[in-house]
Amino acid sequence: MTIRAAIAEAERLLGLGHAGSAIEVLTTARAIAAPNVDRYALGEALLRASNCQAGWDLYDLHPSRTVDRLPIGQRWDGKPCAKLVLIAEQGFGDAIQFLRFVPYAAAHVDQVVLAVHDELLSAIRTSPLLTGIEIIAKSHARTVTWPPNARWERLMSLPKHMDKLAVAMPIAGYLNGSTSPLSVSSAPQGMWNVGVAWRSTPRHGFSNRSIPRKVATQLAATGRLRPIVLHRDQDLGSLPWGAVSVGIRDFADTAAVIAQCRYVVTSDTVTAHLAPALGVPTIICLRHLPDWRWGAPASPTNWYDSARLMFQKGDEQWPPVLEEAVRAVLTAMEKQ
Repeated sequence: MTIRAAIAEAERLLGLGHAGSAIEVLTTARAIAAPNVDRYALGEALLRASNCQAGWDLYDLHPSRTVDRLPIGQRWDGKPCAKLVLIAEQGFGDAIQFLRFVPYAAAHVDQVVLAVHDELLSAIRTSPLLTGIEIIAKSHARTVTWPPNARWERLMSLPKHMDKLAVAMPIAGYLNGSTSPLSVSSAPQGMWNVGVAWRSTPRHGFSNRSIPRKVATQLAATGRLRPIVLHRDQDLGSLPWGAVSVGIRDFADTAAVIAQCRYVVTSDTVTAHLAPALGVPTIICLRHLPDWRWGAPASPTNWYDSARLMFQKGDEQWPPVLEEAVRAVLTAMEKQ
């Protein structure tokens, strides 16, 4: 059996709810000689099947873009050192999700510098999770002449240095919002402002993670929920019926608007990380077998205290997921 065949079989088993059997297949496949690209895919499959308790060592094989590297001689080996520079990689959501691991690194070195996407600075620099951590922009980090004894590591590679059994524990909100002045008008009496994000940016090699935009209309049709669009105006086109745009221009605006919502309903996009990291109750609508970080319907991986995962059934249809999401928000409203 090849690694790719093992992954396909594991996905079939996961779809049937047999996580234990899927892990057995993937664990056996670790002994198969294969290129790093296949072993990286095996790592992702192990992370999903095991609720992120196995596979971090193989996940570290993922390709590192030039923009996600630093001109420092040595990567961190997990041992004490004078200065460790952590560089956030891949997308905004990835960086937000993996901020939780920065305190672990800080406990093992003298000084940590965290280099994040320039657009994230205003949203994370006041995080209580990062107290005592120097936070700089990635664009600046690449211009610094770092001392010879400094080490660097990719933010998403930190878990390989940790106790893998404790990696995916849910965490409470750890961001405080942003400095954006953008405000959302109060919802009418007896209504809630509910942030909604249906669009997920297409990425090569990833299945489409967007959800139907009519979710905004379904929220509005209740007569009790006021859907606030969490996408930038320039990405919207026409608005779904009932949806409200407040003029979001950038990431800082998005964070500010989310912080003013009572609830968020989102596809698997940056909002799925930003909203619960801000402590806002969030429903994340997911494909039947989504990205590795969310697990599978029978064994979901819960990263955030305030997030609830809703998966497609095996028929991969969105309407039941959207209907369940709307009902869940109304139920939460009635409990207030």
